[in-house]
Amino acid sequence: MIKFLLKGVNDYLAKVSKLGALHITLSSAPPEENSQIFPFRSHLSMDGLGITTDMRVNGATTNQTFSIKANSDEDIYVKGIMFTLADAAANFNTFGNLTSLTNGCLFRWVTPTREVALHPAIKSNFDLVQVCLFNPSFGTGADAFRGVNVVGTSEAYCPVFDFTNIMPYGLKLGKGTQDRVEFIIKDNLSVGLDRFDAVAYGFTKED
Repeated sequence: MIKFLLKGVNDYLAKVSKLGALHITLSSAPPEENSQIFPFRSHLSMDGLGITTDMRVNGATTNQTFSIKANSDEDIYVKGIMFTLADAAANFNTFGNLTSLTNGCLFRWVTPTREVALHPAIKSNFDLVQVCLFNPSFGTGADAFRGVNVVGTSEAYCPVFDFTNIMPYGLKLGKGTQDRVEFIIKDNLSVGLDRFDAVAYGFTKED
């Protein structure tokens, strides 16, 4: 019988069960050895070009796609996306203060091999807050999840889709891939809203 010690970083010793199985732990975060980590912030922009970030557009005739795309130089880990939808007298059953949308907005994650609809048809303020798992929670009564005087005297819903609720280190957009997060607008939002945009936060990892 051969006995040996398997020692890792900081002198951590590997453990073997009574049945001879070697215990391993899958990393809950991307490896940082020989990597540089940087903060990441970016608006969802039309076609991921980083120019048009105002999501008050007409997507009724031709759908308009706002996205964050992978780049060729580094992995992007999106930790969360914060939406701001402002309009005077906004309520849960409206979109801003527009009548509930007809087609709704598709919120999805896309790779060359998979498409995941995070929400297939966001038609109201409630739908937007719901897909974000009612995060953050604040206010009471009619003002629950609704900020006041956000844009002038207009109310706003500002929910955050927190990817770390379902993935420990956020949503990875692999470098050199076609990975992307998309918010596709299928109705006319060009008039009536005071503000509508979305900002992603996370980090990048450069090997």
